[in-house]
Amino acid sequence: MQETIDIATPADHCNALRRDQGALRKRYRVDAPGEALVTDTATSVAKAGDSPMWGSVQIGDPGFEVTVPVGVHRAVGGRHDLPVPGDILCAALVACVDTTIRILSNNLGIPLASLEVKVQADCDVRGTLLVDPSVRVGFNAMRVSVTAVPGPGVTSKQVEGLVQMAEKCCVVLQTLKNGVDVAFQLNGGDEADSARNA
Repeated sequence: MQETIDIATPADHCNALRRDQGALRKRYRVDAPGEALVTDTATSVAKAGDSPMWGSVQIGDPGFEVTVPVGVHRAVGGRHDLPVPGDILCAALVACVDTTIRILSNNLGIPLASLEVKVQADCDVRGTLLVDPSVRVGFNAMRVSVTAVPGPGVTSKQVEGLVQMAEKCCVVLQTLKNGVDVAFQLNGGDEADSARNA
């Protein structure tokens, strides 16, 4: 686990990131490649008797104390008065693309004057509402829009190369593009286990 460092300036942050990532690359390449395998997590915190219209999600380790309220999309009968799961999926992609571009910008010395990442995702909800069995459940298209303004002395071509490199390195983006195996498991209580074993 890395130590928390009190750093005064953005330049100090940039230098610390370069140094830390350099050390990690060496460690993963030479000393301990197994340490490169990480596990991220999120957990629902709604109770069984709560309204199905709203819930909460604990994002990351409970020590982070980051709980996000979630709602249900109006297209499936909810109020859409809070972020819905699709919004959170879009937010995860935005966060990953944004931080990947900014880290590469820092490490390669290609400063940006400004950066904005926007994600939109389209879903036909007839599948999830069982209205039309021919409609696939899930998002059928996602769009990532990156607006990156070059910093002083940086060309548009350098920014284009930076963003292309980020596209290859972004974990969430590549997961969505290439797919991932998802194990889905039911963990029952004692009664459910007894019924299964009876």
